[in-house]
Amino acid sequence: MTEDEFRAAASEMGYDEPIEKTLEPDRYNDFHIHDVSLFLLITEGEMTLDVDGADGMTTTVCRPGDVIEVPAAVTHNERAGADGVTILVSRK
Repeated sequence: MTEDEFRAAASEMGYDEPIEKTLEPDRYNDFHIHDVSLFLLITEGEMTLDVDGADGMTTTVCRPGDVIEVPAAVTHNERAGADGVTILVSRK
């Protein structure tokens, strides 16, 4: 997905204006939850996301152009790749 497509989709789904975030190489954010839903676009680098869903833990490797939606109150973690990762994040 392109950045323009992502911004349009985020707006259509009721998400806030995206902000850019960067995680340094090999950064690990331990399991946690958010009180808001997140909609993410990977713009540079790579990130591995573990999400605890109804069918158990799902691991997804995300690369530029990939989009991820993490619902509020869902346990998850993130691991940036060896070169770090830059993402656009929208919340609702």
